[in-house]
Amino acid sequence: MRQEWTPEDAVACWTLVDADWELVANKSGPTRPGFCLLLKFFEVEARSPEFVEEFPQPAVEYVAGLVKVPAAELGKYDLAGAKRHRKQIREALGFRPATLADEEALTGWPAAEVCPVEPVENRQRDALLVEYRARKIEPPGRTRIEKILVAARGRWESAFCARVIERLGEAGTVRLLSLAVEDNETGAAMTMPTAEKKPVTTAMPNSGMVSPPWASFGKGLASGRSDDAHPGRATVGVVQGADAGAAEPERGVVSEDRPRLAVT
Repeated sequence: MRQEWTPEDAVACWTLVDADWELVANKSGPTRPGFCLLLKFFEVEARSPEFVEEFPQPAVEYVAGLVKVPAAELGKYDLAGAKRHRKQIREALGFRPATLADEEALTGWPAAEVCPVEPVENRQRDALLVEYRARKIEPPGRTRIEKILVAARGRWESAFCARVIERLGEAGTVRLLSLAVEDNETGAAMTMPTAEKKPVTTAMPNSGMVSPPWASFGKGLASGRSDDAHPGRATVGVVQGADAGAAEPERGVVSEDRPRLAVT
């Protein structure tokens, strides 16, 4: 609520009328101005204040003069414990408290009606509070209102993305994803059609044989040997003729006309 009020505005919005005096009845002490300010605040904002400081000071002084209680007495009013007063005011103005069903309905409403046309969060909040007022529902506290708006924005964003992908079609979606993973081989492979994917292979040293990259790792584990430069990494090479015999004399003579694999 705004805090700056001219005397004319205070008279127009904070003056107690006949029905208001009936509600005030025999209330006395700090309860008297506290209840009156709570009533008029609800009429203006369609919600209850969370703190006494939300009452504008010009309104506090004006209402205190009407009920003949010093304005300083308002500090003794237990706003947090005034549940009975809130209920009395809701019933007098035809409002009801919000329920979980209301929160679900009022999450879908801004997602469908407000978020597509209003990106500013403060205006989204104002629109939601106006809808609560139109439905004669007392809105929950600020924290709950923010959670409802976050959920509504998330729901709208998901629906928007789904509509965009549907309009793009499969080919357009794949091209869009390819832009997102540009210069990323792993991401690009994920977007490639299955029929075009090929296994990655490496050439064996000193031979025309081709093997998958994991072949050397498996054979290295079987032999229990590893590369000196990279402990734990096994390597496989092709050994032919006398070189094979020289490398491993304890394993016997190796045929010169038949290449074989030897762990190095």
